[in-house]
Amino acid sequence: MPVYNGRRYLDDAIESILKQTYKDFEFLIIDDGSTDESEEIIRSYSDNRIRLVRNEKNIGLTATLNKGIEISHGKYVVRMDCDDISLPERLETQFYFMEKNPRIAVCGTWVDTFGSINSTWKYPLEHDEVRSQLLFASCLVHPTVIIKKASIIRDHLYYDESFIRSQDYELWVRISKKHVLANIGKVLLKLRIHENKVGEKFKVEQIEFADVVRHRQISELGISATKDELAMHSNISRWRYELSEQFLNGAEEWLMKLSHSNKTKQIFEEVAFHKELGRKWWYMCNSATGLGLRTWRLYWHSTLSKYMDLTWKQKMMFLKRCITKNGNR
Repeated sequence: MPVYNGRRYLDDAIESILKQTYKDFEFLIIDDGSTDESEEIIRSYSDNRIRLVRNEKNIGLTATLNKGIEISHGKYVVRMDCDDISLPERLETQFYFMEKNPRIAVCGTWVDTFGSINSTWKYPLEHDEVRSQLLFASCLVHPTVIIKKASIIRDHLYYDESFIRSQDYELWVRISKKHVLANIGKVLLKLRIHENKVGEKFKVEQIEFADVVRHRQISELGISATKDELAMHSNISRWRYELSEQFLNGAEEWLMKLSHSNKTKQIFEEVAFHKELGRKWWYMCNSATGLGLRTWRLYWHSTLSKYMDLTWKQKMMFLKRCITKNGNR
């Protein structure tokens, strides 16, 4: 657990780990040169599982994460942030899952968010679906993961220290090319959303570094994307949809281009990749019912609609919303 001026929520995070049902672990906390009371809070705990390491100067999150991997003693490295809360059975569930599935190198979980956003975030469970979704965004929540240390060390798959943001996303993509990734379909972490969380405080930087990861993967598909295509991919990935027929037409063209390129390069497993493309197309069209029946026709006329297995109820609700909007125009 890296800590940098994290006193506000630090007690909650530490106590959530000390209260785990699985007891046999080293709790490595690295204080990255905090100038607040973080060190005093950590030292106030007498649990002998806590191992406090203090960086002489602030070296940043990415370098601190690599240091943690290097100096940790366990078979597995479990990530934790100093403002989140692990549910009591988290370590036990993840440890035994990894022991039963030795091919998996990294495993995340679902999360409940709290604070400024209250929601449950669910992610794909199997490797092929995880990898397909990584073309668009990270689908392993960083403070939920358990990592098989031997896989990282053997293949030198450390965090890229040139990435000061989205370093986890960049790492998952590289690991996915050599090892199996997964998620456990159970909420095992409460993710605190607040204005000082890294993802919120440095949102622009997060997007910029994430776009680099996305662009690299697009290049590996053999696509020399234009500036407009890269912008379209970023918007789709970040759920930034426009309510216009032009946007939907452009999005469909781009997703089909990805599909055709993958058939040639075979980077992603085809069924899982088509499922992800179909899911993206569905979400875009379902958010564009304000265009009326034009959206209904665009959706079903596209090959992408074949990749999403909608329920009868979803189809009827989609049609109803399109008809209602069409009648109001």
